Amino acid sequence: FSALLADALVRNAARPDAVRVPDAGVKATSAKLELPTRAEGFDELYFVRTGSGGFVVEEWRDEV
Repeated sequence: FSALLADALVRNAARPDAVRVPDAGVKATSAKLELPTRAEGFDELYFVRTGSGGFVVEEWRDEV
C-alpha cells in the first residue's frame, strides 16, 4: 500500500478521539516502512493506493 505520511496524518486526524493514534506514533511507524523487493521471495507484487473512494491497484515497478 502506498502510504504517504501527510495523507495518513490527515486520515488519522479525522478519526474519533477514542481510536485516533498520536501523531508521533504515525510518524514513527511511517519511518519504519520500506518497499518490498522481489528478492524477498514474493510471488506477486502490486502498488495499491487510495483513490476515488476506493482502491487503485497497479502493476509493480521495480523503480519508484
